[in-house]
Amino acid sequence: MKFSILINAHNQRNYLLRCINSCLNQSYKGKYEIIICDTSSKSNDDIIKKNKKKKLFYYHKKKFSRSPVIDQLFKIRYAFKKSKGKFILLLDGDDFFDKNKLDFVSKVINQHKILYHDLPIYYFEKTAEKKNSTIAFVKKLLFYKKFINSWPIVYGTSCLFFNREILKSFFSLKKIFNFNYLAIDIMIAIFSQKFYKYNIINKRITYKSIQDYNLDNKYNNIFSKIFWFRRKQQLDYEKYLGSNNMNVNYILTSFIFCIIKKFKLN
Repeated sequence: MKFSILINAHNQRNYLLRCINSCLNQSYKGKYEIIICDTSSKSNDDIIKKNKKKKLFYYHKKKFSRSPVIDQLFKIRYAFKKSKGKFILLLDGDDFFDKNKLDFVSKVINQHKILYHDLPIYYFEKTAEKKNSTIAFVKKLLFYKKFINSWPIVYGTSCLFFNREILKSFFSLKKIFNFNYLAIDIMIAIFSQKFYKYNIINKRITYKSIQDYNLDNKYNNIFSKIFWFRRKQQLDYEKYLGSNNMNVNYILTSFIFCIIKKFKLN
């Protein structure tokens, strides 16, 4: 088995069939499997029964955690343990792939331990509008990465694909489930940047669903406490991995976090 697509889902019934079909309808002719771990309130096995494919495996589980971030980690780990592919692709239950994604991945991926990240197309559910993601120019600069913020550019879980050894090594870390503000995409990106290699590919073969309830919306307000709590947790995660980058981001985040804690700001 060359590829395993690991889908994590939770109460995304309106989008799950689209997600699954985007995997089943790939132009790629080689062997691959689709493994779904779903913690929805009700099972979606009726959707799965409509697609009786040998390559499709569905597991409905109770929520592993009240934290959506930790729950996602557990779901992906569960699906990973069921997988057999040499290479792994991650996919959220409301996102979907371009039909040529596996064909492209098969041409660029190799045995080397590299985390690949393609650039998504934003798909706005209300209007069906599509918009290309962009990388801010400043984030490409070596000066910015070294002295301002060294965190890798990440656009979402569904854009990641890599050798399975990376995920195996990542899940061997004992404390990753302690970081309840950090989604797996940024965690594995920072992890790979530290121990392996992280490669952004200028190819748009993933559609990222944009909705009002997207989890990232909670963390985008720079004036909210949770925004700085997550940034501080990213610093703690880097420290846990053995890094301690004394740059502008580190100094600013540490300072603001101390102010929030000292004055118990809401």
